[in-house]
Amino acid sequence: MVMNADETLPSMLPSTPTSVTVNDLDRQIETLMRCECISEQEVKSLCAKAREILLQEGNVQVVDSPVTVIFYYLFEFSKFFKFDGMIT
Repeated sequence: MVMNADETLPSMLPSTPTSVTVNDLDRQIETLMRCECISEQEVKSLCAKAREILLQEGNVQVVDSPVTVIFYYLFEFSKFFKFDGMIT
């Protein structure tokens, strides 16, 4: 879903700033890197936190829809990290 910066989050995501800690993020990333599941609430919190951070970035452009989304399956996507290394 692509949203304008002035739009509110859908009701499925928390609309207030999230309180995800670095330890939470590290644990969730480690869990996901093992191809294990995290809870639905953790996914919602991560999405809300990512949106919150990305909207503050100067190099992120807000775009209007419709947008063509090209996606990869997780396995193919993980191959990028084998070639380019992990994100710092």
